[in-house]
Amino acid sequence: MSRLMSVAFTEQAVIERRKTVTRRKGWQFLKPGERLTLCRKVQGRRSSDGTVEPLVRLAEVEVVSVTRESLRRLYDWENDPIYATREIAAEGFLGMGPALFVHTYFVEAQDMSVDDFVTRIEWRYLDTYTRPSTDTVRLPEGGSRITVKRCCDACGRELGDATEAELDAAVTGRLLPSVLDECGRHAPDAVCTAKDCGRPQSEHEYGVFCP
Repeated sequence: MSRLMSVAFTEQAVIERRKTVTRRKGWQFLKPGERLTLCRKVQGRRSSDGTVEPLVRLAEVEVVSVTRESLRRLYDWENDPIYATREIAAEGFLGMGPALFVHTYFVEAQDMSVDDFVTRIEWRYLDTYTRPSTDTVRLPEGGSRITVKRCCDACGRELGDATEAELDAAVTGRLLPSVLDECGRHAPDAVCTAKDCGRPQSEHEYGVFCP
């Protein structure tokens, strides 16, 4: 089972698959080849009344590099501006100053020094999904809260949480937009195997093969 990692401050960058690097105070135990499940929030999901926020999975990744690095390398960004600019973009904070990044998320938030070392973790994405996937939550008063999922039109593979537009279409009886491209398993020139059809997928309404 993959380890869970919170990416609360860079959720959108993960959804857009722009974030490929993170720096952590700990995590020295991590090794290349290990897998991580990036989540909206991992710890601190239980409130004082016993309610638990659902675990929202954003992406599955494989670690490709784990190194130790001083925060000063980014803080003194003038010494290597190309590296600093590239790293901040990979962290998901495109356009943010490297020194401000270090001060905001390490010095101020975690009471660290710019001379402290952190673990730089780099990963690659294992999926083509761009949707959050929210777990079912058991409620304190009994019962559960579930989040409706969207599946591929053709193969039925679960892609993640349904959007508000998709839920509205389903409730009002309208056809859902195709998610074949999002699934990533279906080539545009794939041929329908239904009896007496043989037409390519692109000629089918909404890209869905015959039943």
